[in-house]
Amino acid sequence: MISFKAYLKVKKTMSFRLLLKKAGFLFLMLVGFAGLLEISLRIWGGLKTYPERNFNRYESMYNQQPPLYYFEDRKDTIFYEQAEFSYYCLVDSMGLRNDPNRLIKPNDQRVFLFLGDSFTEGVGGFCGKDMPSQFEAITSQDTVAINAGIVGSDPFFQTFWYRDTFKSFPHHEVVFVLNDSDLVEFVTRGGNERFRGQTVQYKKGPWFEVVYQYSHTVRAIVHGLLGQNHIFLTRQNMEANRSDALHAYAQCINAFYEEFGDLVKIHVVLQPYPFECPDCQGLPEILPLLDEDIHVVNLFLDFGRELQKNQGSLSWSVDGHFNDAGYRRFAEYIHRSMMGT
Repeated sequence: MISFKAYLKVKKTMSFRLLLKKAGFLFLMLVGFAGLLEISLRIWGGLKTYPERNFNRYESMYNQQPPLYYFEDRKDTIFYEQAEFSYYCLVDSMGLRNDPNRLIKPNDQRVFLFLGDSFTEGVGGFCGKDMPSQFEAITSQDTVAINAGIVGSDPFFQTFWYRDTFKSFPHHEVVFVLNDSDLVEFVTRGGNERFRGQTVQYKKGPWFEVVYQYSHTVRAIVHGLLGQNHIFLTRQNMEANRSDALHAYAQCINAFYEEFGDLVKIHVVLQPYPFECPDCQGLPEILPLLDEDIHVVNLFLDFGRELQKNQGSLSWSVDGHFNDAGYRRFAEYIHRSMMGT
């Protein structure tokens, strides 16, 4: 006959096993729920990043160490392969999106050098339909526009490249084209401290980004519960960094004006996004920070209103860049301010 002590021991063992079974069942339920949630969020697609929507891959805005002259990889052609379009354009000897056979003639009276990012280069606009090309097309024959736009660049890159390379182009006027992405990129890149020899080192991202990359559930927590945006900043932190970025870019462009203002005329174009972006209206705050002799074209008023009234007709819905018609209107608004017509 089993002793009372042995009975208690057996009962305790059975209770422990039952507890383990319940814990295991609960764990499986949680894993199953998390799996279903992850699958549902992935099917929904609302938490995909911009590169995932366009290129089907995740790209961090932090921790990158690109070569300083990453546009030199374009030997003779730029390929644009994205979700909504696929085409290629020829480039000049510098790897820039210009007619490789065009030469600046001695009698050209006004030669504009446009410095900017993908909106200046012309992503989404087919060959010859980028903003600088369309700007040149609507001006007199003795006016030339050089497209020195580079995908992903900002004024710190542009002024560095200008001093080292672009100033060799014959030109009379320099045009910086700024948009809200420049303010965002300052957060992840910083200013001149990014330059490390022949490479560039961006700032470090948060420790959990590696999990964020693979889990849409984590993305829901980061954006929904923590209130952080795609570069892992809260609205309050983003506003503080936006102010720092505005001052840093103004100092960068003002320093450029001090160095080259006697040689070339300098313009700054403030470009609105072609899609709805309520938090992207702060760029004009750079106006009082720029030298008063720098000509500023603020497109947030007239062009911005037109873009809001014509949502989708002037840009690509997924990619977000202008289409041919959008770049045409972009060029016309800049032309109106610079040329007076």
